[in-house]
Amino acid sequence: MEINSDQHKVPAVKLNMFVLICCKQGCLSLDLNGKEYCLQPNEFLHCNPGDHINRQEAHAVFSGYVLFISRKAVQDCVPMNTGVKELFFSLGISPIIRLTDSEMDMFHRYAELISVRANIDRPYCKEIVGSLIRAFLFELMACIQAHTSSKVLHCQQISQKDILFKQFIDLISSQKVKPRAVSWYSDKLFVTSKHLSSVCKAVSQCTAFEWINEYVLIDIRQQLKYSEKSIKEIAEYLGFPGVSFFGKYLRKHVGYSPVAYRRHLREE
Repeated sequence: MEINSDQHKVPAVKLNMFVLICCKQGCLSLDLNGKEYCLQPNEFLHCNPGDHINRQEAHAVFSGYVLFISRKAVQDCVPMNTGVKELFFSLGISPIIRLTDSEMDMFHRYAELISVRANIDRPYCKEIVGSLIRAFLFELMACIQAHTSSKVLHCQQISQKDILFKQFIDLISSQKVKPRAVSWYSDKLFVTSKHLSSVCKAVSQCTAFEWINEYVLIDIRQQLKYSEKSIKEIAEYLGFPGVSFFGKYLRKHVGYSPVAYRRHLREE
């Protein structure tokens, strides 16, 4: 879908699919999971299922593309052992990638072609669109690998590790209240905590504990910034044993007390 500055605001929304936003010109500011991002020309931003987009505003003359891809489309189009799904989830912490002019032109052509083919009712249309999305995802993976040195993007990955990492991330994101103990997830996945952490470290350069904290902090930012719950109510809602423990957790991970962090998020 092509977007421009005439369609510059959307209400808060929780995503149920993968979303890629690509900027052609102008600037797009948005709040993703409680963090502010500004998308510039030749950049794309990736969002995961379960992410929250709370505000979106275009500046100057903005134009770009948004591609919505369901979980099922990713599962159907790309084999598990390619690592593309783990790539998507690992991008959640740093979701903006800058493209070269030639890469931008290539993605522009893909977006136009997918849009055209998706709106034509003719035999094999579904298969054609699926093949285009599959090609686009592999182009995207190649592009990201070319722009980062992270070991999570290396091609020499062991498929069983990919599968376990995917299951772990799915398990975290599916919990309304995220348990903070690695053992809770390892028990559900029938592996030891040590093995789960070593797999996460090998695939993503982050331990299982770090991934858990990242998702917990997303929920905390969401509640502090956009809900009217008291600090005590938020602590209870997110499964903390008390306000004191909640405060210690925040000071350790973000350097703020709950009240100060709420004020910081709302003034940001």
